[in-house]
Order: sequence, then structure tokens, then C-alpha cells
Amino acid sequence: MKVKSIKYPTPSVYLDGKMWQFKNGECEMPEGLAIKLSSMNPDYQIDRDEIPAGLLGFDPSTWGKDYKKIIWDGPIGFNNGYGKANMMLAEAMGDRIDTYAIASDWLGSRYEYVPEKLKVLLDKKPQAIDSYYVIFFPAWEFTRAITKRTVGYTMLEATRIPQSWVNNCNKYCERVIVPCEQQRQAFIDSGVKVDVKSIPLGLTPSLFPERSYIDDDNFIFGTMGTLTYRKGTDLLVQAYKKLFPRDKFPNVYLNIKTLSTAGVAKLWFMDENDLADPRIVLNVESFSPEELVTNFFHQLDCFVFPTRGEGFGLPPLEAMMTGLPVIGTGFSGMSEFMLPEVSLPIDYKLVDVPVGDWRGYPLELQAEGQQWAEPSLDDLCEKMQYAYVNRDKMKTMGKKARKFALKNFSADLAADRVINYLNEKF
Repeated sequence: MKVKSIKYPTPSVYLDGKMWQFKNGECEMPEGLAIKLSSMNPDYQIDRDEIPAGLLGFDPSTWGKDYKKIIWDGPIGFNNGYGKANMMLAEAMGDRIDTYAIASDWLGSRYEYVPEKLKVLLDKKPQAIDSYYVIFFPAWEFTRAITKRTVGYTMLEATRIPQSWVNNCNKYCERVIVPCEQQRQAFIDSGVKVDVKSIPLGLTPSLFPERSYIDDDNFIFGTMGTLTYRKGTDLLVQAYKKLFPRDKFPNVYLNIKTLSTAGVAKLWFMDENDLADPRIVLNVESFSPEELVTNFFHQLDCFVFPTRGEGFGLPPLEAMMTGLPVIGTGFSGMSEFMLPEVSLPIDYKLVDVPVGDWRGYPLELQAEGQQWAEPSLDDLCEKMQYAYVNRDKMKTMGKKARKFALKNFSADLAADRVINYLNEKF
């Protein structure tokens, strides 16, 4: 069977007592070794054209009443929504069933933030992929699936997904999991024919201790995410400047947490006056999970997330789990938890996603008829004004939000739902 080296053109790999040489990024080896190498190291992938029909079947003994085995492949160590959700869910799976985790590198990783329990799962080496194989990535990565019982766990942020994603789901997956009902409908409407299941993501509660409020004259709004048009940070800055001019509200702050400000486009929504305003804090530090809570979430009075679309929307859910009140757009993934009983949802209307413009998706993520939310600036202003004036009510809302998040959106609950779904034989 032909194996391709993704990163290195001429490597040598020592496997089962023999050195295997790759020439021009390719090497022929027996089926079993090819499967083993690709499962141990995502830098090596089996050539899909080399997989004959019927190969890599499913051993029923790997998924029974008393024993369950799974191969879990995702961006472990990567500090974004995909990475954090993947790590928490993989760790919870490992607490329940025999889990072999694969740390596929994706846009860079920070392994010092990987929990010790998850490192144990990474050290386990499956002898063969004879069980369920879950690949937790954007669907463009599904092409490296090498078993018939591949389950894709993925998400996008709009009402349609690109045709390439549709093709990959239908060709390489026996079923697909998405984190919200809106995405389930988007995948079906776009042409995904395999079964699509909505299973919300979950957080590890121990990572999100409750915030203790400090009664003083300061009030701090905060948001977190990449500084792109989709995240709606431009709307937040507009609302903040309109409601809280510097000369009248010197003690009202805006804390913007992101990972990088490199590139002109990432600061397109801020002018020189904004950058000179000491109340607007642009935080680009790289925090550990514990530091993120204590140095960011616990410093805020209200979390604001006027996004135009989320696959799920971990940052506002993280804020809720710490007991922070949240203002956010109740569209796409966030519609699962941005409920009026526990948050302040922002009104929105659906609009076409910009095409051929830096504000929209990259070309490979665009799809015909693709729409997302356009949050109401007026309603955002109204909700932020309400939060500032009604601080005691917002504290009460934050406590209710924490109880709601702990009950309905833990990683343990998400893992149980995944296992229950995999129990279903189609």
C-alpha cells in the first residue's frame, strides 16, 4: 500500500524493526503497517487511491456492551475553538471508553497546555484502525479518513457549506456530527446525504471556577476571538464609543482578547483615537486555560459577542460557565445556549455573506446562497446600556447562566451523547 509523507519529502521511518525509506514523499509498505503508521502520525497518510474496496472494515468486538474502542483525531494543543473543544471532549471520551488520541497538527500547537490525562491518550498506539474513527476538524481534512466507519465532527458558521465539504462528508464519512441544529440543517440543505447529528460541544467545568465580583466604580465589557469581520468586534467598538464617550465615562472599559494583531486588516475597525484611548485594552497575551479565566474572564463585568456566525461559539459559553452575564447573537451555534432566560440575545437579520471580499470567507469556504447574521447595532447598544445600568440584575443573570451551562454543556455530557450516537447502528 502506498503511504504519502505530508511534510517531509525524503524521510526515513523506523517501524516494526525495519527502516522504511520515502522517495519523493512516497513509500510502499504492507497494509497493516501503513494503517499503523498513519494512525500513529498524521504527517503520513495512506493514498486514498490505493485503498481497495472492502478494506479497513469494522471489528464488532471493538464496540460492544462491555468494551468500546475509538480512534480520536483532532487538533490537540491548538488554542482556538476547534482545539479547545477537541481536547476537552477527547479527554472526557477517555474517561469512558478505550480512546486512542491522535494529535494532528493544524496551524501550530502549544503542547504545554495539553492536560496530563490527554497526554496519556496520546501515548497509546493502536495496532490497527478496526473501530470507529472520529475526525474532529473542518471537513476539508476528511480526506485522510482511512476506515469505513469514519465519523466526521465539524462545523461552519453560515447557512450553507461549500461543495467540497459536501463531497468529503458523503465520500469519506458514514455519518457527521455538528454542534447545533442550525448547522445540521445547513449541511442537509447543502447536499450532505449521510446521517447528520447535532451534538453540542461541552466544557470541562473544573477549568471555569466562578467569578467573584468586586463592587467599585469600574465597569469592564470584554470580548474574545480573532479580529475578523465575522466576529462582529467592529459592532462592539461602535456601540461602546456611542454609549460611553471617554470624557463622560472614564471608568467604563473595553477589554478585547485576541491572539495576534499582526496585519493591517485585523485592526480595520479601530482608528487612531480608539488606539489612543486607554480604556480600550487590546490583550494579545497567550494564556494557559487557567490564566485565561483568572486574567481575563474574572476581570470582566459583562461579556459581549456580537458575532455574525459561529460553528458553536465557545467564548460566550466559557464566560457563562464562570458566572459572567453575556450579550451575544443568538444565531447558528450560539442559538443552543443564548436563551433569554440566562443571557441577553441580540436581534439580527440574515444577510448574504460577502463574496470575493476580505470581509467574507476564504474562497474555499464560500457557497452559493450562503448567509449569516447581521446583528442590530441599535439592539446591541440597548443591551449594553441595560447591562451597565442594571448591575445587580446582571450579576443574578450570570449566576443563572453558570448553573445552566454546568447542567447542559459539560464535556462529560457531550461525550455521553457522542457514545450514545455511536451506539446507533445504521
